[in-house]
Amino acid sequence: MNALRLMRWRDLWWLRGQVMATAIIVLCAISSFVATYGTWRALVDAQTSYYRDYRFADIFAPLKRAPWSLKDRLQQIDGVAQVELRVSSEVLLDSATLHDPRRNFLTSIRLVSLPEKQPVLNGVHLRSGRWPEADSREVLISETFAKANGWRNGDQIPVILNGRRERLTIVGIALAPEFIYEVGSGALLPDGKRFGVMWMRYERLAPAIGMEGAFNEALLQLQYQASLPAVMAAVDQVLAPYGGIGAYDREAHPSHQFIRDEISQNRIHATVVPAIFLAVAAFLLHVALSRLISLQRGEIGLLKSFGYHRRQIGGHYTLLAITMALTGAIPGIAIGVWLGEQLTIIYNDYYHFPRLDFAFEWGNLSLALAIAIVAAVLGALLPVWRAIRLPPAEAMRPEPPPIFHDNRWERGISRLSRAPVWRMTVRQLIRRSMRSVLSLLAASTAMALLIMGGYSFDAIDELMRQQFEEINREHVTVMLREPRSPNALNDLYRLPGVLHAEPFRHIPARIRAAHRSKRLSLTAMPVESEMRLWRDVHGNAIPISAHGLTLTRTLAEQLHVKPGDVVQVEVLEGLRRVRTMPVSQISDEWLGLAAYLPLSALPPLLGDVGTINGAWLRIDQALLPALTQSLQQLPWLAGSNNKIQIRQAMDELLQRSIMVAMIINVLFAGAIAFGVIYNNLRIALSERGRELASLRVLGFTRQEVWRLLLMEQGIIIVLALPLGSLFGYALCAWLSERLVTDAIRLPLIIDNSTYAMAALVILIAAALSALMVARRVNAMKIVDVLKTRE
Repeated sequence: MNALRLMRWRDLWWLRGQVMATAIIVLCAISSFVATYGTWRALVDAQTSYYRDYRFADIFAPLKRAPWSLKDRLQQIDGVAQVELRVSSEVLLDSATLHDPRRNFLTSIRLVSLPEKQPVLNGVHLRSGRWPEADSREVLISETFAKANGWRNGDQIPVILNGRRERLTIVGIALAPEFIYEVGSGALLPDGKRFGVMWMRYERLAPAIGMEGAFNEALLQLQYQASLPAVMAAVDQVLAPYGGIGAYDREAHPSHQFIRDEISQNRIHATVVPAIFLAVAAFLLHVALSRLISLQRGEIGLLKSFGYHRRQIGGHYTLLAITMALTGAIPGIAIGVWLGEQLTIIYNDYYHFPRLDFAFEWGNLSLALAIAIVAAVLGALLPVWRAIRLPPAEAMRPEPPPIFHDNRWERGISRLSRAPVWRMTVRQLIRRSMRSVLSLLAASTAMALLIMGGYSFDAIDELMRQQFEEINREHVTVMLREPRSPNALNDLYRLPGVLHAEPFRHIPARIRAAHRSKRLSLTAMPVESEMRLWRDVHGNAIPISAHGLTLTRTLAEQLHVKPGDVVQVEVLEGLRRVRTMPVSQISDEWLGLAAYLPLSALPPLLGDVGTINGAWLRIDQALLPALTQSLQQLPWLAGSNNKIQIRQAMDELLQRSIMVAMIINVLFAGAIAFGVIYNNLRIALSERGRELASLRVLGFTRQEVWRLLLMEQGIIIVLALPLGSLFGYALCAWLSERLVTDAIRLPLIIDNSTYAMAALVILIAAALSALMVARRVNAMKIVDVLKTRE
């Protein structure tokens, strides 16, 4: 073993405290990167292969009813490669025949037709079982729906199909690429108890819903380099006479939107958080190596005088830094793989693929190690540069002592306190001003990461509170199969428990502003609504405008419009009229892209007297079971949602996933705080050993010496708490803007308890670091310390 290698192992042992502190932070960085990057790759790979293998369609075209012979016209459109026609219908689970008193809610089921063999587009993956037989009551059921209700192959499911009670037999458990994220209308999270998908042979389903020889949904796949807008326009032209409500592309498909947004957010987290950890690790390496090189000036001079080249000396210290980083990176990879597998398990509760496994690849392993090595090299760069530039003769001389002089900071402290300990502490902070600033930034970063982790919980909690308590004031929402006259409210008022009912009408529409456009569901409702109340961007309550459109802020930002601007509204059903309407106000709603208008504006748009297709109900909760049974008897009802039950289900699902993320975040951010504070205390003890020993000789007690050592880090921690709070708020504000999607926009809300929790974790980490260093102070032998050069 040559001299440099022996020296390197000796230095690693001597610096074992700083090595462990740095290794812990590198471990957090690499494990965070491996987990989030691997999960991101797993989602991307699973989505890509699933779409490819099961031929997920490029264009979806729903309509009222069209003859099957229309397929040839669609196939002849320029740019179309494949066409798949099918029928689908929303039915209700006949929960009354299940004899389950706990099921006091309606369950909607989407029935989708199947051909004789695997569909050309949007294929179905069989988990178990077999394909349904023609002209039978056999169905395939989605895996999520089956698991949530405990159903297996051979079980019979009672449904209300076109007003008739039917019992459908499960012959297979299945998945499909269009239901990776399986949610019902208006829902944000999957809930297999209240929504599911089933597939039935066309020969049986079409006659049951009055669609024999017809279809109400067309799926299209495009040829390579085909023009998507041109094909969609041609499809709309063909289907318009048959009640087409506007074709939309894959990017507007609800399931694809959710998985696309999740992949995008994972990519952000896979870069931002590991980068912060690695920056702190590079800082710790910089401090440790700077101190080591300062102590080894003589050894460096001897090595150079004995003929060691600058490259050899620089390589020695660079390898030392790399070894310190790899000490944390290697176990960090193993922990990251484990964390990634746990994240993948959680994602399987939300997204449903034939196979979603954590993507552990050797290329990712190499990338993680390379990132750790780059961070180590960056941290060692400046200290190593100073070492190799040090002339041998100058290196052999001790480092000149720092020059102290009175300054305004010390004079200011003197006015506050005459105690010498304060002047000594301030002098030490000023003497190492750059290191003090970087230590302050590192501790503030730990505080900011803790705040960022708590922000997700606070934002979602506030979003739920606003959406379910302030904006949505109804108890139950009911949807009708077909638009009906407002007299349908009278039927609802006769149901048990209904205290108040308010109509609404959802209309498929496209809103255009200049060259920008959005396809969405336009909602018409009463001006004096009691069930809906929004707030503007200033937090003031606003009712729906009677003289124009009310847009959500996300939609207004995407269309680049403001109150007073004029937009073009194209209705995608009926007469497909196009009208110009003003934007009256912007609501600060957090969920989805939405536009609202008064019910009185419907006749000019639709050309009818103002039909409705849904209602919001306020009910007596004690009569909910009776209301549920009564709703099932209405043949014109498509489904219903109970706000309270939906929120409970969402809270249960979110609590499990968010709490896991928060625990990991607290551990990782606490590791940063511990590593930074412990490293600073160890460096301070090493630098000030002779000074502290001299104070002991002069009569200072161990407690007074310990307090002097801790005071410097105490000042940094006290300053880091408010600075970290500001940094954390800025980081959360940046994330809230970057994570905006069509489905959700997180409010910038951080609860005081989050700041308190972050400060508590920092203080606990500081206390643990202080206790570990206090043992060394108590074990310090005065005579031995005074004999050393420093």
